Amino acid sequence: MSASCELTGGKGADIVFNTVGDPYFQAAHHSLALAGRTGTLHKRMRGTRAAGRCRAKTGTLAGVSALAGYCRAPDGDPVSFALIMNGVNVFAARRVQDRIAAVLASYAGEGSSSD
Repeated sequence: MSASCELTGGKGADIVFNTVGDPYFQAAHHSLALAGRTGTLHKRMRGTRAAGRCRAKTGTLAGVSALAGYCRAPDGDPVSFALIMNGVNVFAARRVQDRIAAVLASYAGEGSSSD
């Protein structure tokens, strides 16, 4: 992430989603921090559905916070996401990102209710 980056959230999600079938996906996926357990996410999302189910890359600049990665839905399917928040208090943005990741980790598919 840099101040000159012009990547949109949608394009970031496309990049994340489109790597799922690539031969290097598993290595890249396991290099990402695991929510509530490792790396930059070791203190985040503890006690939520995202803990141990979401892997992501974080990014922070003054007034900018980003989180992009994958969550494992209850059925085992990956749910990809990219959240880029501009002009924010980064600490408040992280709390929102963590809540979104917990919802994504609970996603049970279209037409299903989640716990």
